[in-house]
Amino acid sequence: MKILVFSDSHGRLSNIVPVCRQQDFDAVIFLGDGLSDIQTLEQMQKGVPVYAVRGNCDFFAGDAPDILMPVFSGKKIFITHGHLHYVKSGTDSLKSAARRAGADAVLYGHTHIPFYEDDGGFITANPGSAMRGCYAVMTVGENIRFELKQI
Repeated sequence: MKILVFSDSHGRLSNIVPVCRQQDFDAVIFLGDGLSDIQTLEQMQKGVPVYAVRGNCDFFAGDAPDILMPVFSGKKIFITHGHLHYVKSGTDSLKSAARRAGADAVLYGHTHIPFYEDDGGFITANPGSAMRGCYAVMTVGENIRFELKQI
């Protein structure tokens, strides 16, 4: 499965739409702070599943969850914005929560800084801010591959 991963668009849907139009993908993950952008994208990309969580700036996010744990090709992915795990001070709390939940990887946003770490097969990653043209492509099969990209 090929999954596009975005975070922190903060109203810059114009940075996300071209990526979606230029690539074939099976799903989109959005890690918060711009849920209205993703709701617009969902309407444009009918039929493509979108997994989105609430960020600290998503004041009117309705019933959007703080954490989701979808399973792709048998791999459980812990997705959250990160502010509730204080990721600006490090990822230890976040990784601990994801491991306790039985996740194979954890994806977060909030810091606006792209990040990737493979700790013995446990992936911790942040695509960076879509507002700044950052995103990622995650490929899930027997293993998880996470590629940081720039528009």
